Amino acid sequence: MTQLTDISHWPDRVEALVAQIGEPLREGRVVLSCDSTQNMARAMGAGSLVVASRQVSGRGQRGNTWEDTGSEGLAFSLCLPKTSEPSRSIDIAAAIVAALESSAPSRLEVKHPNDVLLDGQKLAGVLIEQSGEL
Repeated sequence: MTQLTDISHWPDRVEALVAQIGEPLREGRVVLSCDSTQNMARAMGAGSLVVASRQVSGRGQRGNTWEDTGSEGLAFSLCLPKTSEPSRSIDIAAAIVAALESSAPSRLEVKHPNDVLLDGQKLAGVLIEQSGEL
């Protein structure tokens, strides 16, 4: 798999993406390492996108911690305002598979309820948390 740890050129791209999309996205931050992209995005507030080469205390389902390798992936978190919509993690996982299928070196699939697998190995997890007032 391609090494993705060099994200030094990403801040300008993320900033341009935030400007292009607009509301509800209002701020983007790219960091080499952090404890949790979720914690960082939540602290920044609704409309924040955080991208990291490595996170050491990410959160998964049922309170599990998740640490990435820092060599073959990226951690993303997006903090949006709370809605009354049900969790769409399976839809987002399916969208990730659809977006990566043409460039994936082998078989991608969704493992219910929120994981993206590459050749049976976890490539990504989608965790949606809501906080704040409706």
